[in-house]
Amino acid sequence: MKRAETFIYQRVSRLLAPLLIGVLLVLVALFGLRTMTSIDSWWHLAEGRYIVQQRTIPEIDIFRDPPPAQKTINHEWLAQVLFYLLYRAGGVRALNLLLLVLVVVTFLSLSLLYYDRRWYSTTPLLFALVLLVVNERFAIRPHLFTLFLASLFLTILLRYQEGRCRRGWLFLLPFLQMLWVNLHGGFIIGLFLLGVFTMNAGVASWRTGSSTARGELRLLSLISLSALGFCLVNPHAYHLFYRLYRELHANLLQVRIFEWQAPFSITYPLFPDLFYHYKFFLGVWAVSLFLNWRGRRFLDFALTIPLLGLSLLSMRYIGLFTLLSAPLVIRNLHDILHTLSVRQGETEERSFFPVQACVALAFLVFALFLARDVVSNNYYVRNRSLVRFGIGASALVAPQDAVDFLQDFHPPGRLFHTLDLGGYLMWRLYPRQKVFIDSVSISVDPRFVQEYFTVLAFPEYWETYSQKYGIQTVFLTHFWPQAKPLLAFLARDTNWKLIYFDDMAAIFVRQSIQNRELIRRFALDIPAHAALLLAQAVSRIPSRRRGFFAQVSYPLPLLRLGDFFRAIGFPAQALAAYRQALAFEPSLPQVHLLLATLYAEQGRIDEAIGEYKATLRLSDQYPEALYALAGLYQQKGLHREAVQAYTRFLRQWRGDQVVRQEVQGKLTLLRRED
Repeated sequence: MKRAETFIYQRVSRLLAPLLIGVLLVLVALFGLRTMTSIDSWWHLAEGRYIVQQRTIPEIDIFRDPPPAQKTINHEWLAQVLFYLLYRAGGVRALNLLLLVLVVVTFLSLSLLYYDRRWYSTTPLLFALVLLVVNERFAIRPHLFTLFLASLFLTILLRYQEGRCRRGWLFLLPFLQMLWVNLHGGFIIGLFLLGVFTMNAGVASWRTGSSTARGELRLLSLISLSALGFCLVNPHAYHLFYRLYRELHANLLQVRIFEWQAPFSITYPLFPDLFYHYKFFLGVWAVSLFLNWRGRRFLDFALTIPLLGLSLLSMRYIGLFTLLSAPLVIRNLHDILHTLSVRQGETEERSFFPVQACVALAFLVFALFLARDVVSNNYYVRNRSLVRFGIGASALVAPQDAVDFLQDFHPPGRLFHTLDLGGYLMWRLYPRQKVFIDSVSISVDPRFVQEYFTVLAFPEYWETYSQKYGIQTVFLTHFWPQAKPLLAFLARDTNWKLIYFDDMAAIFVRQSIQNRELIRRFALDIPAHAALLLAQAVSRIPSRRRGFFAQVSYPLPLLRLGDFFRAIGFPAQALAAYRQALAFEPSLPQVHLLLATLYAEQGRIDEAIGEYKATLRLSDQYPEALYALAGLYQQKGLHREAVQAYTRFLRQWRGDQVVRQEVQGKLTLLRRED
């Protein structure tokens, strides 16, 4: 009987093991099939085009006017050249294919590293969690090569350490390091991995004193020193290291760019799903180390603790930590399961078979609904992301029509624009017109950037600033939060005239003789054109489809249009846009939140309370709705309801501690009044 049971267990595991890995890779591919959303992708394409056409790597930011204060070092030039050559061969779809291939190969190599048919459910389950964390870094940018090469380095080093590959593979690493140093600044991770494994060999040599261990130490030391030497094979030689050090320690860089924020930052908390998935992975990692205390290895700590520190300092390193830690977590989990099976006196084939079968079934069901969530874009909408399932360039981030208008009519004078537009304008306008600011400016010209953000926040200095730099045209993506004060200011300033607007961008020109003809032809009167603008926004919304994998009909153009009307002081038009958006998708909490905010600004308290309640019924990820709702309750004298709302807010709030202290003070006062 036991022999028959063992045979059944073996057959089931042989069937389910490859099936689960296959399903995992399908999920990875679905997450990899995404439109090109990062605006920096266009910047890298522009840099690559310049390098290919001019056959030189620029030492200054040649795309900017005014010119930058100091030189820059392009440490991603090879990635930019590869991106441009692929784009020239197959357009954005070729870049989509590159992203898809790299992420699938990355997950395949790491998931098979410690894959064990006896414990076939652990690997796909854990790597599905890793996927939910790492997919935030799936973008057509040079860091994609760091994710891929880091996983390749780890795979080769771990397989060699355990005798599962020949030492000849190690000699490939210095040459990969030479490529890596020209692809992305993350090449430091390659040196880190080699250093960790060399230290691990040193510890083994010290403990055992065997000639074999000393030989391994000498070999890994040679490989590590060779890789370090090969890092100098780049256009900037040793200067590259100083440039990276300066970039990593630029305080302004960490203040202005979202991905450089700490994951538990008081300013920029993570998106809801990523926050919970990251915390859950941290828990699994810690528990696996704790329970496998007898099997703890020096490598586990030396490799994961520094990466954990990086991930706590900056969100951009979360994916790297989870990706490189996952194989070691899998190894620890397998050691724990093996120990438990031995204690229970079971054979390896029968160990926890019912549990594994249930876990495998649950994973398949989970994978099906996750696939639906991704393909329908519900996953991205829920996380307030502009990423969408599909291929090609995203129409949600690059204002193509507005740039077409600039190219066709070319307003005179220097162009001022929002920082998020820099990369796309480089790609579309250079060399005919240069950009005012771009991502490179943040690290090489901090004073200029500080002045730029100051005038955005305090537009009363705008006239002096615009005269200083000779600005004649202003191009704003009005959904960019930092642009809202200047947008409202220009809409009221008689010295500037709105000549173009759509659901993404607005273009103003100075009232001058030079621009008289442009203003005569294209000047817009918002109340008169509101209906036309609403109709244009509706035409940009994809029609709703039916079916299990049907995509969400997200009325983003209408929401952006409503925000614009609200920012420049046209509440009636904003209300019309929000209501039309609500008709498209009544179950979106963002729409109810915007309606509630508008009602509150108009003094329509009861309607605002109703919309805030609707927001919270649809999602518990909007603490700002709780805060505003509590304030309205307080205005109406409903102290008990206000206390309940403030208490719920404190449980959910992960932002500024000053706000937390303010709410705690309000709670104290309300409880005293009761």
